[in-house]
Amino acid sequence: TEQGPESLNVATVLNSLGQLYIRTNQLKTASECLQNALRIQESKLGPKAYEVGETLATMTSLYGLLGQFSLALQYGKRALSIMEELFGMDSVDVSRVLVTVGEVYMNQNEFALSRETLGRALTITEAKFGPEHTATADVLYAIGCVCSVQTDYDGAAEYLKKAEVIKTRALGEEHPDTSRVVNRLATVYVEQNNLTEAQNLFEKSLAVREKQFGPEHSRVGQTLKHMITLYEMQEKWSDALRVGNRALDILSRTFGEDHINIAGLLMRLGLLYANPENKAESNVDQAKVLLRRALDIYEKNLGIDDKKTKELADVLYGIEH
Repeated sequence: TEQGPESLNVATVLNSLGQLYIRTNQLKTASECLQNALRIQESKLGPKAYEVGETLATMTSLYGLLGQFSLALQYGKRALSIMEELFGMDSVDVSRVLVTVGEVYMNQNEFALSRETLGRALTITEAKFGPEHTATADVLYAIGCVCSVQTDYDGAAEYLKKAEVIKTRALGEEHPDTSRVVNRLATVYVEQNNLTEAQNLFEKSLAVREKQFGPEHSRVGQTLKHMITLYEMQEKWSDALRVGNRALDILSRTFGEDHINIAGLLMRLGLLYANPENKAESNVDQAKVLLRRALDIYEKNLGIDDKKTKELADVLYGIEH
């Protein structure tokens, strides 16, 4: 058996470590492990080996989590090409990569490409596993997310409810995959102004995620971030700030304090502190600090001429003057 730091055994260990680091929210360390695993696999097996495709698929998910969507799409297309060449256009391995690539397209606002990609994945999974399988539920969830981003909330609710039923029946209410669907369905209910049901689902999802991943995990932070809107619509300003500040603390550690994903959360909190209706928690000075931090991130990542940067600069100017 081959040994040494550049052996395939080491690449396998690095790949497993990378996946573990993703699950435990250590995304930068995961990236280092997976990049090294990929380098070894390509050197030993060639650029079109199955193991290379698997690592590329994992890296697609990772860089999607990191918000580096162009890089994620680059890896996803390579993984898809490898799986199609090895197993054919309608294989299970292909459908799994299609879901990940479809989600990246969604995050790039390429909705037509996202729906086309996910539609292809749904056709494959339903043919291979049937309409009630968890793999089919994964695709239904992804399509529901696209509908939600496109503000088709009725369509989103339909797909997500189907996914929830399948996941709950197969895995149980406390499985992380089920809680992911429940969390997204709760955000849709908020948009539909079904606030009581949204709160019930958020609280269920939050409890499961804290139990499964720990209170400081990024999935907990994402649930808390989504709960801000719920409490805003209920005019529960203290609760909105409580979950928002906790989300900021968690996600800043996940992505880094200057990451573009943090800017939107800083802006949300700044506007909450500046909201005149939030009399008990109003703090204009704190609002200025948070909005200035968000603006600095936008200027660094998007440039001073970007629409989002200009809009936030106008908001901050209005508060300061």
